[in-house]
Amino acid sequence: KLLMLGLFLSGCISLTASFTLLPTSGRRSRLYLLEDEAGCWIGQPSTTVDGATENSLHKALEERQEELKRGIGRRFVVRTQRGFLNVHSCMSMGPFCTDNIVKQLSDGDIITSKNIVGSWIQHEEGWSIARYEGFTFLQPVKE
Repeated sequence: KLLMLGLFLSGCISLTASFTLLPTSGRRSRLYLLEDEAGCWIGQPSTTVDGATENSLHKALEERQEELKRGIGRRFVVRTQRGFLNVHSCMSMGPFCTDNIVKQLSDGDIITSKNIVGSWIQHEEGWSIARYEGFTFLQPVKE
């Protein structure tokens, strides 16, 4: 049952969705229902959770929801004016610094954010400027 639930969840849920773990009272233990942000029930795991595990699940869920609010884990499509977007090893020297370029992204490439600081997005390859002088180089992918 858990394998089938895992396959169902992995096939139907996007990584950017947020979920709420709702405890339901039972006679001997608590069961947990998973609800997505639209209020749709995703499934009902047939497992019980003790107090310590419940707290760690709740904390992990809150941390992931905070990451999603900050844009971590979001996907962006590269849009360029000259055919490429520089990837920098750090963001501190500005978008025109050439000493720290580690790669170039092409128009249409997709990146996944690891961190967002101001107009800069950290991704798998390094840091890239998302917006500069009115142009959006990294546009959020609508999922």
